[in-house]
Amino acid sequence: MKNRKYRWQPELAVSIIYWSLTLIVLFYSLTLSLENTRPYWKSNLVMAFFFVCVIIGCLRRFVLTHDHITVYYARFWKKQELYYRNITQVAIIKNGIEFLYLGEEYHFLMRKKTKSALIAELKTHISAEKFVTKESDLFQ
Repeated sequence: MKNRKYRWQPELAVSIIYWSLTLIVLFYSLTLSLENTRPYWKSNLVMAFFFVCVIIGCLRRFVLTHDHITVYYARFWKKQELYYRNITQVAIIKNGIEFLYLGEEYHFLMRKKTKSALIAELKTHISAEKFVTKESDLFQ
């Protein structure tokens, strides 16, 4: 089986905070560059930091293998393996997917195309009775 990669973002509040802070760095860099008429090394340094933040923010992904899901987080040294046999419930919500894995909740936001492709792939590994479609929060 070929390993498949899917992109995700954390909960909405965390995503908004992260990307807002990243854009603040961009605007600060642009403000620094407007203060000088020639290239300014401080502005370029802050712009490089902005690009590093964007790359780190895009590192979040799932990798599906034959027996588990490997979840990569923005912190490149942190990854987690979720084994299919230990997933208790998979909830399909409006803007993402939620897992109940060994009593812990995992929330992942993703685009519609990514979500539908991931669900189709998960249905080959996880039994159909574990899937739940919810409009609101699954874990209340």
